[in-house]
Amino acid sequence: MDQKTVEGHSVRAMYLLTAVADLVRIYHFESDFGAKYLPALRQLWSNMVEKKSYVTGGIGAVKKWEGFGIDYFLPQGTDEGGCYAETCAAIGVMMLAERLLQVCTTSSQGRRLLED
Repeated sequence: MDQKTVEGHSVRAMYLLTAVADLVRIYHFESDFGAKYLPALRQLWSNMVEKKSYVTGGIGAVKKWEGFGIDYFLPQGTDEGGCYAETCAAIGVMMLAERLLQVCTTSSQGRRLLED
């Protein structure tokens, strides 16, 4: 995957990435599929956690499309065009984190995931 940043509708992005994480787990992370998609998942997770989520863990800062904006665009109120952070997106983050932990449990990547 060439995508380096998480983009678009926050809930749909979390559901899509959760499905990919499930496939990595099913096909095993050492398979060709896992070798291709696990690094992409880690990249997108890191981008989301480090540059596109509020300190509370909320994602989807742009109210207009209920999704991600540019890096570090985290408005403090809806009058600024953002701060949406809907509950469904938070549930998607938990689902993705749980799947990534299942894939990365035996490695230092799993420990780093918890720290993120």
